[in-house]
Amino acid sequence: MTSYQFYKWFGLCIELLPIIPFLIGNQKWHLLSRALRVFILFFLTECCLNLCQDYFFYHNSSNLFLYYFYSFFNNLFLLYFYYLLFEESIEKRITLIVFIFNNLLLLIDWLFIDKLSYNFYSNIFINFTIFIVSAYFFSTYFLQSKTQNSPIENVNFTVSIISTFLFFVRVINVVFDKLLLETQFNATFWLFEKIIYNYFMLIFLLFYSISLYTYKNDKK
Repeated sequence: MTSYQFYKWFGLCIELLPIIPFLIGNQKWHLLSRALRVFILFFLTECCLNLCQDYFFYHNSSNLFLYYFYSFFNNLFLLYFYYLLFEESIEKRITLIVFIFNNLLLLIDWLFIDKLSYNFYSNIFINFTIFIVSAYFFSTYFLQSKTQNSPIENVNFTVSIISTFLFFVRVINVVFDKLLLETQFNATFWLFEKIIYNYFMLIFLLFYSISLYTYKNDKK
């Protein structure tokens, strides 16, 4: 097996991997808080969209329009997850405003830019806002000791800190994707960029799975 074949199958496995934290979370559904139930749906939609993306790719059809759906479901499930976790009404209102604004930006991209193209502006903005909200949540609620549980023992802490790093990496990934699409060497550099990104995804999904697997019924 050549290196290209290995990383081709490696990438396919990574794209299917979100089903593992989903299945772990689904097994513990009755123990999960409402917020965590919303969060594990993120993994299911991620896996389904990855399969759709591969289907269009292997049938030599453009799959760039699917990034609109990635953006929409990321915005929906992640921001709703934090909306349920936030305790202050002002935080909930700001999260709701961000959610609405992100959807409007996505709609503008859809209406005024080719629907089959890469939604660069809305995609990077949505990933960036999720990164900011994730970072705010774990830093405010845990590093400033606003909860009774130890941060390391609280699944919301582990999920939020993993999400912070995940969406930071995704912001970088979106920028590189956009730049690579505009270069004549996009095929070669795209492969290397995807290999690095897939290793990050492997780490993040592993930590998500461990967090959900070790989760116990500590709902408020």
